[in-house]
Amino acid sequence: MANASGKSQPALGLFDEAIYQSSQITLRPKELVMLFTDGLCEVQDANNQLYSESLLVAAVQRRALLPAPQLFDELLDEIRGFSAEGAFTDDVCIVGIETR
Repeated sequence: MANASGKSQPALGLFDEAIYQSSQITLRPKELVMLFTDGLCEVQDANNQLYSESLLVAAVQRRALLPAPQLFDELLDEIRGFSAEGAFTDDVCIVGIETR
C-alpha cells in the first residue's frame, strides 16, 4: 500500500507498532469513497494477465453515476468474468462510504 509520495507502507493490522502517514480531504455531497482489498486486482485471465488497478479505475469510471451497491455488484461480475476460473482466488472486500 503506497502513500501520497508513492512510498509503501505496511498492510493494515500486519504489525502492532506500525506507523502510517495520514492525510485529510474534504468530501463534497454525493461523493463515494471506495476501499478494497488487493484480491480485487490479483485476478488472472486465461493468458495470466492481471486485472490491474488501471482496469479497475476504468471500470469504476464507466459506472461512476451508479448507486454504490449496483456499482460494486457490476464490478464483481466484470472481474469474475475476466478471471480464468470465473472466481476470485484471494480474499475480496469492497467498502463504500457515501457522503450526503
